[in-house]
Amino acid sequence: MSTTSIKTYSTINVKENVKINTKIYEFTEPNNKNEMKLILLNLSGFERNYFEIKNGNLYTINEIDREDFLNSKKCFDRSYCLIELHILVNDGQQYWVIPMHIVDENDNKPQFRNSLIELKFNENIPNGYQIPFEGALDIDEGLNGQIYYKLECLSLVNRRENCFPLFELKILSQSRLLNQYDQLAIKFNSTSLILENEDLKSEYKLILNAFDSGKDIQLNN
Repeated sequence: MSTTSIKTYSTINVKENVKINTKIYEFTEPNNKNEMKLILLNLSGFERNYFEIKNGNLYTINEIDREDFLNSKKCFDRSYCLIELHILVNDGQQYWVIPMHIVDENDNKPQFRNSLIELKFNENIPNGYQIPFEGALDIDEGLNGQIYYKLECLSLVNRRENCFPLFELKILSQSRLLNQYDQLAIKFNSTSLILENEDLKSEYKLILNAFDSGKDIQLNN
């Protein structure tokens, strides 16, 4: 009675948005790979929609979008998009498991839930008072999803200028989990008015720019 030998390959990395019909892996064992019968199993219901085996090589047949894989729960977890391909060899003589990491590209820009928000400071608030608000979200992975911010003001002549030291942006928390918005705050520095000999206005228009290493987006306050 013959038994099926199971082999688990080392994890291979495949970039999302790779071109269709890209060869992503070549099976080199055994040497007579062209004579082997390799069947890609469709255990999770999506494998054959994205991959196929031709002449002992593994190819893509559809565009791979990492964020779509995560949202549709094709990956094993929500932060590291790992999938597995299962291949039956020679009608069950061997069984191959191919772990595959879908590598993120910086193809998403930071997004605010709202493009315009209103923050209210009461009269006679103490120096250093902070108002928390929701920041941006970037669904890319790792450093590609790291968000940076720049706070600017609009002057009377509609020119941008640095809001500091009157207003200072504070980053309260930045989560690496998907679908978690950053938590920010505007800090009010009333002593700067005394130093600059200025009167406090009833309204200030601020622009908050959120950007990653690739794209940026703007929020008006």
